[in-house]
Amino acid sequence: MVKLSLNEIHVLLKCIEKKLDIPEIISVKEKLEKELNRLTSNLNPEIDWFFDPLNVFIPISELIEVPEEIKKQNFEAVLRSSEIKAELNRRVLNVLRRFQFEIIDDLLKKSPSDIHRLRNLGEGSQKVLARFLWSLHQMRL
Repeated sequence: MVKLSLNEIHVLLKCIEKKLDIPEIISVKEKLEKELNRLTSNLNPEIDWFFDPLNVFIPISELIEVPEEIKKQNFEAVLRSSEIKAELNRRVLNVLRRFQFEIIDDLLKKSPSDIHRLRNLGEGSQKVLARFLWSLHQMRL
């Protein structure tokens, strides 16, 4: 099975629009539209940015903006702050500490691919981390 990004599906649909008189292309177009609807119905912006294949090698700092004053804080300080509605469980904190991520900026310099490779940080923990970073990003709005 071939996996396509949302952007790739959009490009294919635009190309297909020009050849709608061929029955096989009509069938492919219907399948692509169905897949596009399925993918977009499950969108979750809090975590999708982190797992998007187009973002995998881009530093997190280029994908989301975090206020400068938060970047220099350590994780525990951010979690204790009453102004910040962010959660990070002990398991994720322990993995970050083990790999010498002391302050938020240490994490922002890495790409999602770097994070995916951290030992003992499975998909569920990565989702927790993505939501945490997204909540920090939301603070700037």
